[in-house]
Amino acid sequence: MNYVAATGDVVDASVATNEVANGGAVAAADGVKPTFTANRTALNTIVLTFSETVTSGGVDTDSFTVAGASAVSASVVSGGVTITLTTTGLTSTSSTPAVNYVAATGDVVDASVATNEVANGGAVAAADGVAPTISSTDITSADGTYILANDIDLTLTFSEAVTITGSPRIELNVTNATRYATYLSGTGTTAIVFRYTVQSGDAATDLGAVSTAGLALNSGTILDASSNAATLTLPNDLTAANAVAVNTLVGSSNLPSGGGGGGGGSAAPATPAVPAVPAVTPAIPATPAVPEIPATPDASVELPEAAAPVAVLIHDPSKFDELLAALGTASNPSEFAKYKALVKSDALAFKVGLTDAQQTTIANFVTYGASTATVKLGSGERRAVVRDYLETVGRSDVIWDDVQRMSTGQKLVNRNLAKEQAQVNNVLANFKKMVGHTPNFKVPAEDIAWNTMMYRIRFPRDLNLEKQGITKFKTLYNRIPSTPMDWSIVRALGYALK
Repeated sequence: MNYVAATGDVVDASVATNEVANGGAVAAADGVKPTFTANRTALNTIVLTFSETVTSGGVDTDSFTVAGASAVSASVVSGGVTITLTTTGLTSTSSTPAVNYVAATGDVVDASVATNEVANGGAVAAADGVAPTISSTDITSADGTYILANDIDLTLTFSEAVTITGSPRIELNVTNATRYATYLSGTGTTAIVFRYTVQSGDAATDLGAVSTAGLALNSGTILDASSNAATLTLPNDLTAANAVAVNTLVGSSNLPSGGGGGGGGSAAPATPAVPAVPAVTPAIPATPAVPEIPATPDASVELPEAAAPVAVLIHDPSKFDELLAALGTASNPSEFAKYKALVKSDALAFKVGLTDAQQTTIANFVTYGASTATVKLGSGERRAVVRDYLETVGRSDVIWDDVQRMSTGQKLVNRNLAKEQAQVNNVLANFKKMVGHTPNFKVPAEDIAWNTMMYRIRFPRDLNLEKQGITKFKTLYNRIPSTPMDWSIVRALGYALK
């Protein structure tokens, strides 16, 4: 920097008014302190980027503090614009902890002669730069063999909540064709559900992904709240922890354990020509049978009377310790966590608002059961019962006695009038095709058959009766059952109208 002499612009205060000497090039000292931004690249890793090149006089554990971390260490920088902090104790990849440089230590300075020390800068938030990862995978439909038109659900659990757009999909190891499980539900949560529908020609002895690279965006996105794109690598190919097979031969003898209205944790015994009942089927709006139901679209049908309330032996799943003691079982936190995430996802799909306490209660039921009958169903079928209840009844305050009734071939007491009205004509048309006349609700078999179709009532499982129901269905409709209504008709024919 130079002063332009002989202008008289700057002089001293003496009588002589001495003008400032030019002095050649006088360097303007650097008095600007470096600043930094922070970005998280892993759970306990934060990268600091400085506004200019900095040097280190010995960065140590006392140089920086990170909110929420119990310890901080830093890499030593001899020259550059970044320093990497390694922390201990941070638990959430989506948080933005404040980072501070501890001033007056001289540990980090710029490269000027003045060696300006880094400004403290107050709370510098470490931006979330951590990509969500897939922490676990599971085929959440029950173990067993599935046939044509059956649905199979797969769940990917991410390290943090993610938002889904479009139709991401998982390529499956199905032989003779390229098949995918496509995104179904769960956006905004950690548990993302994909669904595969078995098609003609499909077969797989142990269903899973084609590889750990089987998940693809398919022009969609999987992002966390900070718009970090998820890492798509699967931790495994889904085959090791599950025993799910696919066989599109109508004569396949195996049934999925969660289908039809009963079953435990393994495939049902072989029974010739009994197709599998879906482990989880989309809910069918059902018909409440109560005296004050408004007139139905078909005035010739006199709707059934309400089921009389009776004592039902089912434990309250909100009372966790009492529930485990009554069932004689042990706590299973990992299964509970998995199903609580799925319950939240199901409630969102069916637009039923649940409090955290209600989600916990329902997850207890799905994980452990709440009675002898519901324990026999297995967790996959218990989840299916809850899904049906949420859609057909739509109550957040679940009436557990009605859940027991749904599981054991009985009519519900607390119904949903609006959804009943929406289903009357459809159920009536199928009932007439099955029986040849409108229902006579004074005949117990016709009454329970009607309610089975409306509320997807299950029955204690009998493979012979299911086989008879499927045979009757194929005779009436000249096809195999595939839709939720179809399977309700199968149960009505096999169990109620046997």
